[in-house]
Amino acid sequence: DSDLDRIRHDIRLAADNLATMEAEYRTRIQSPGIRRNFTDLSHLCEVLAMQGKNNEIANEVQKWYAPLRSEQRNAEGSRQISQSINFISGDLEALRKDLESDPQADPSMLLHLLATLGRPADVASDPRFAETLKESDHALVLSLAFSLADLPTQADEWRANAVAAMNLGESDNQRAAELLLQPTAPTPAELREIVIQPERKGLLVAVLTQRFPEQKKELLEFARRLNVGRYPMYYLVKKATDQI
Repeated sequence: DSDLDRIRHDIRLAADNLATMEAEYRTRIQSPGIRRNFTDLSHLCEVLAMQGKNNEIANEVQKWYAPLRSEQRNAEGSRQISQSINFISGDLEALRKDLESDPQADPSMLLHLLATLGRPADVASDPRFAETLKESDHALVLSLAFSLADLPTQADEWRANAVAAMNLGESDNQRAAELLLQPTAPTPAELREIVIQPERKGLLVAVLTQRFPEQKKELLEFARRLNVGRYPMYYLVKKATDQI
């Protein structure tokens, strides 16, 4: 199951020896009996990035891509490969150019990127993102980006939008919305009780610092521990946690 595989990978990123993980993933993608899977390659590249080995990422991707049949090396696949390399290695300006020149680019990825690059106002005013911004996570992304840009009024507005969207969701999303509204900072136990993906919880906790600045250091440290996998919100949450 790909979701379970991703969860296991993220847990290991937070707790395991990265060199051991690197060796395992290298063995896996080079084993002739294992189906060529881009997920395995992505996991390896993530581990390389976390060790500061960004210069090895492109080489590993090229080696993986070379044996593919010519019909599999289409233009769309090449763009996706380039975008993956730039994202995992953290070359956000190169990624921006890739995404803005790609008519088939995922709008949510571009939204996250522009927010991270300090352009939340551009995202908020762009009709391409209107539907995407109705989702709670994307509204939280804008709230955090506006907060980091020292625009608290806009940050509050998008946090309120996120709360409204969360209250339309399942019970854990509704509980997350309550945390954004309650008068006191949540305890670590309250945060742990919410069952949502770690990357989403990391974003939520980073946004909570807007309401509870006196707990900023503790909340950002909690968010930092959750922010390990290279998900779309990774670089924006990292931008926040780098303030510790």
